[in-house]
Amino acid sequence: MYGVIIEASEKHMTLQSDMGTTVRFGLNKDVDVTGLKDGIAAGEAVKVEYKGELKGESAKKVKVNKVSDSEKLPQLSKEALVAAGSIILAVRNKDQSSLARLCEYPLVFDTGTDRRIGSVQEFISLKRVTYLPRGFVSSVSKTNLFVTNSYSDGFLLGLSEPNLVVSSTKDGYLITGFHYK
Repeated sequence: MYGVIIEASEKHMTLQSDMGTTVRFGLNKDVDVTGLKDGIAAGEAVKVEYKGELKGESAKKVKVNKVSDSEKLPQLSKEALVAAGSIILAVRNKDQSSLARLCEYPLVFDTGTDRRIGSVQEFISLKRVTYLPRGFVSSVSKTNLFVTNSYSDGFLLGLSEPNLVVSSTKDGYLITGFHYK
């Protein structure tokens, strides 16, 4: 399985696969990482070899044998991939506080008419159903980071619309727009 690590610790890594699924793998000291130049870290494109069967996005009955650098390379920079991973996890977990901190303000909400959100506090005051409807969460969560639509100073997260616009800002890559239509 190929993917981009979007979260990592000593005991697990969460991978956004090239099939658009998010899988959390358990890790132990027996995993062969000799083929990794920069180790198991967020933003790294990797190939995971494992035994067992994935059930949807669950890897509970899977043993990771080897993690190596991917021959497939994403179009985005490592910094952009780290930001994309944080955003995908915040959207999947419907973590309003984290998502609010991953935005640049004023923030554009395009639902057919533009609405501007001016601050973290204003974003946090929104009801989740307003900005994270089911189709939106699904679209962003299924993004394949190897073929993400990129442009000169950013990229889109989402299969098509709805999607998120993520732009390079003075503070790094941040969400600058939510597009629903």
